[in-house]
Amino acid sequence: MEPSITKTQPRSAGLVPVECLYNGMDQTVSITYLEDIGSVSVTVTNRFTGEAFAGFCDSSEGTSVIQTTGSAGDYHIFIEAEGGIMYEGDFHVE
Repeated sequence: MEPSITKTQPRSAGLVPVECLYNGMDQTVSITYLEDIGSVSVTVTNRFTGEAFAGFCDSSEGTSVIQTTGSAGDYHIFIEAEGGIMYEGDFHVE
């Protein structure tokens, strides 16, 4: 019996149609839509304080901005697009 050889292939990251950036100077989260995913609901929650910040937009506009208070803490961002497509992530503010 011959030994089997397993070849590994490089993996590439999947394309994500949304990029988020926290700007500490003006305490905002900027969301850039790399493709049109329809109407979008965005919620940013500070898990330390319980504060929640929300916004609605159409991704065809290209960007949206959510204003926060800039309070220190762990934040969770939740984005829901048409058809129930969801994206989420976490970040920390000191």
